[in-house]
Amino acid sequence: MKKLCSIQVLRAVAALAVVYCHAFATGRGSAGVDLFFVISGFIIARVSKDRPAAAFAKARFWRIYPIYLWAAAAPLLWEIAFGSGLTPRVGATLTLWPIWGGHYQQPLLPVAWSLYFEVLFYVAMTVWLFSRRAALVAAAAVLVAALDRPGPATAFLLSPIILEFAAGFALARLRSFRLPGLALVIGLVLLFGSTRSFDNATMLDPAVASLRALDFGLPAVMIVYGALGLEWLFAARWANPLVGIGDASYSIYLMHLFPINALTGSSAEMPIVRFLAAVAIGLAVHRLLERPLGDWVARRRRSRQPETVGLEAPGLAPQG
Repeated sequence: MKKLCSIQVLRAVAALAVVYCHAFATGRGSAGVDLFFVISGFIIARVSKDRPAAAFAKARFWRIYPIYLWAAAAPLLWEIAFGSGLTPRVGATLTLWPIWGGHYQQPLLPVAWSLYFEVLFYVAMTVWLFSRRAALVAAAAVLVAALDRPGPATAFLLSPIILEFAAGFALARLRSFRLPGLALVIGLVLLFGSTRSFDNATMLDPAVASLRALDFGLPAVMIVYGALGLEWLFAARWANPLVGIGDASYSIYLMHLFPINALTGSSAEMPIVRFLAAVAIGLAVHRLLERPLGDWVARRRRSRQPETVGLEAPGLAPQG
């Protein structure tokens, strides 16, 4: 599948925005996650086309979990060995299903809250590819459960934040773009001009999640729309460094809190130092671990199914 430079650049922008948010301890930039969600919906619409459900699910698993579990290994092992043992948070972190013991569990790797929703979207797509009738029945069952016995599980499954993925999915159907430059500029100003931030647990509150989808999701949709309409611009040589960062965005996202936390309170605690260290560590992990792992999985799949396209990426990872 052809790599879209516009999408890779936006993935870089989203990752750098989240790193900026944490390195500089500001709310500005946290909306990069919402940009990731819209991008993910767009990518999944492309890679799921004409693909069997089992093949789609397997590709998602290999792209999400190995590098994620490597990143989460340290906090997981610490919690099990020196913390509270096999707690519900351990279960949530391992499975990326957030509801344990009837309550929402914060992941031990804090940034993994967004992967809760990524995996939910992938599961929904897998069921849809397997059987649209089964997907509709499952959706109806969740709605009935939410009306009969609402709780954290139904709140998670029906969180309005999923609309950001759906909007990205819809963008993949567009074939023409009007005023993409204007949409891109307005979207960027609205998305990153705001200093508002949301606690991830509040995404189970329909009112708060709806507000986030409007405040962050709508501008993110405008940004992706505008960038897609300007693919020729992002395909120019000037964008190559950002495309490279976009390739590494999943590793940057997963790893960035480790160097930021390690440098906080040290002699090198200046925000710009934390920011650069976080990006550098993410790029190194991508080059030394994520990319070789992806190449190995792609070679393994090609040896078994020569006609299969190479492994595509999740919304938080490279496209090809």
